[in-house]
Amino acid sequence: MIRRALLIAAVVVMPAAALSAVTLGAGVAGAKGGGTPGPMNCATTGSVTFAKPGLSYDGSTTSKSTEESKSNFSSSTGGLCGSKTIKITVISNTTPCSQSSPTPPAACSEPKAKANYYDDTKGFTNSSTEQDIYNALAAGISTTDNGTKITLEQPTSESDVTAVYPGGACGSNNVGFSVSNGPVNDSGGPSLSWSSLTCLTTDTGTGTSGEFYPDLLSSSGGDASIVIAGAGIGGKSNLTISS
Repeated sequence: MIRRALLIAAVVVMPAAALSAVTLGAGVAGAKGGGTPGPMNCATTGSVTFAKPGLSYDGSTTSKSTEESKSNFSSSTGGLCGSKTIKITVISNTTPCSQSSPTPPAACSEPKAKANYYDDTKGFTNSSTEQDIYNALAAGISTTDNGTKITLEQPTSESDVTAVYPGGACGSNNVGFSVSNGPVNDSGGPSLSWSSLTCLTTDTGTGTSGEFYPDLLSSSGGDASIVIAGAGIGGKSNLTISS
């Protein structure tokens, strides 16, 4: 379900979230061409591509037990911020049609329906979204701080990945995900932690208006003409590293 994404992509920037997820190896403080990592706050932009055909009211069916959403993020340049794109894949379990009794989704009743369904817009608020993004962070995220390679490691608790609803950190008409309390591995450098905010602001796809949240509302409310193939990450999205 749209949990896939986010990531965002969720999430980092993260997400895809996540959305999702995410990865990389340990960096070395003071590496050639770099300086000592330190606190920074970087605005981020990017996009999320949902599992085909995209998010819709009825969702879709598949024979696979999992589906993937893919995200990419980049931060503003200048100061300590790096500019390398971060790519994240968020893997989510599909839901067996047989478990949706007594009223299966409409997609499960179609003539060519497969055994499992996914990506219905009502699934956006499902708590498993946060868990999928958290799992996507397990390998860590490779980025740079002051030109030095670092790894943004998975937070210790799933509760450190949370959904952001309208009126929250993403603004009055946007939704997204936040990550907090993530350790930073810079191979012996200063003790740092990271957090991120990923806001889904725009969208693309059949019948979409270009604004993610209004289309999500319309679709989950019963508008079967909308299929959200992808979302843009922007607005107040950011990656923060602090001491």
